[in-house]
Amino acid sequence: MLGCAWSAPSKPTLGIYQAVAKPNNLAELFESTNDDPQRYSGWRELSIDGIPVVEYVPQYLPGACDQYLGITDTEMLLVEYVVNGPNGSQYWGNDSCAGARKAAEFVIANLRRA
Repeated sequence: MLGCAWSAPSKPTLGIYQAVAKPNNLAELFESTNDDPQRYSGWRELSIDGIPVVEYVPQYLPGACDQYLGITDTEMLLVEYVVNGPNGSQYWGNDSCAGARKAAEFVIANLRRA
C-alpha cells in the first residue's frame, strides 16, 4: 500500500492508501480469503455512494477499522481509521468504523469531483 497517514499523540489516526501489490482490487481481495479465511474474518460488504466497500476490523491493530473501496474493477483504496487512547474521537467516540466510513465518504466525494 502506498499513501498518507495523519496522526497526533493520543488522537485517532487516519490513513488513506492505494493498493500497489496484490490484492489490487476487491476481486483479488475476495480471492485472497480463499487462501486464508481467518485473515479477513468478520468483514462485511456495504456500499458508500454507490461504491462497493469491504469493512474489516483487523485483529492485529487494536482500535482500527479498514474500509477497502472498490474504486474501479482494477483499483482499490484502503481507508484506515485507528482510535488511539482512551478518549477516542469527539465525533465517533471509540467507534473506529464510523470514523473510517466518514473518511471514505469524503474520499469518494473528492474523487467524483476530480
